[in-house]
Amino acid sequence: MRLAFSEAHRHPDLARFFVGSHVHVVDRIAERLERWHREGKLPRLRDPRVTAMILIEMVASVPRTRSILGQPLSRKETELYIATGVDIFLSGLGFEG
Repeated sequence: MRLAFSEAHRHPDLARFFVGSHVHVVDRIAERLERWHREGKLPRLRDPRVTAMILIEMVASVPRTRSILGQPLSRKETELYIATGVDIFLSGLGFEG
């Protein structure tokens, strides 16, 4: 992340790779969310792509920031953080599992 942010202006290919990778992940998550919506599992899903981007930020922002700052979460803390974020996320979309 640090490298991509600091060098993107000098290396547009790096920026395109980073953005392309993010788009790919968003597309994959959005497809799954949309399928679960059609199956009735996520009744409150609105825009699958926006929702996918929100999920990524919910579960990645703090671990990523801590890692960039040289103070990464432990594996246990990361797993708890992600599991809690996913639970909150799915709950907000009406998932009952």
